[in-house]
Amino acid sequence: MGELSDQIARIIRAGNQAVMTGIELGRKESAVQIRGLEIANARLVRALKGMLDIVNLSHGVSGYHLNGDIAEWDEFPEISIAEQTIKEAGE
Repeated sequence: MGELSDQIARIIRAGNQAVMTGIELGRKESAVQIRGLEIANARLVRALKGMLDIVNLSHGVSGYHLNGDIAEWDEFPEISIAEQTIKEAGE
């Protein structure tokens, strides 16, 4: 019975080690993924800022309305969403 108990204990230790190794690898992969998301987020914020700079230098979109009127920027909810997103990003 002692030999069987030793074998079971070795299997359990090996299993625990495998789980811990998997957890550590998962943490490293998660850290890499998080860093990638941080970089992507910074790029998107820069892009939004650039877009809003263009918006602030113009009056709207010519040719958007079929009647020839310029579509003012406040007609587009995406503009306020972009502004709110930048504000929430602390920029």
